[in-house]
Amino acid sequence: MRLSLKIVKDLITELIIIVFALIVGIAPALAENENKKKDKDKEEYSIRTKAIVLNNEGVNALNNANYDKATSKFEEAIKVDPKYPMARSNYAIALNNYAITYQSKPPKALQLFDRALYYDFDNVTTKYNTDEIIRLMSLDPKNPAVRIDLGSKALLRGDLIGAFIEFRIATELCAPKAIEAKSKEDDK
Repeated sequence: MRLSLKIVKDLITELIIIVFALIVGIAPALAENENKKKDKDKEEYSIRTKAIVLNNEGVNALNNANYDKATSKFEEAIKVDPKYPMARSNYAIALNNYAITYQSKPPKALQLFDRALYYDFDNVTTKYNTDEIIRLMSLDPKNPAVRIDLGSKALLRGDLIGAFIEFRIATELCAPKAIEAKSKEDDK
């Protein structure tokens, strides 16, 4: 009985040594993982902080009607943190305001308005301003064919954003007509 008790004690001692060795061996890896997580958190914090600083610089430039600087700062903020919604929204506002300065050059204004809509498609003011600039071009902004033509022209000059926005608007303008036609067809 004593022999077996001694064997049990020895086994427990060896087990404790093995567990201790494992803990000592794993501890640096666990610490390294924790350090990596902290570094990643610091990096994300640093990225967001940099984007906020750039965004604030853009807002200051926008408030001073310095649209070149404002759009540049917002673009930088978006590059630093593409998911930062405030920078995207402010960029759209800056582009909208910049486009207004080009009323005497409607094609340039339209290009800027389309870009603004790309970053904030639901901005009612920009949609209204876009329609107004198209009217200045003696075109009907509610005519899908006009929007398709504007999109095609944008595509030909390599303005993919302008083409995308104009085709999207054309599609939306067609959608109610298609739904209405289907509804009338279903009533028959």
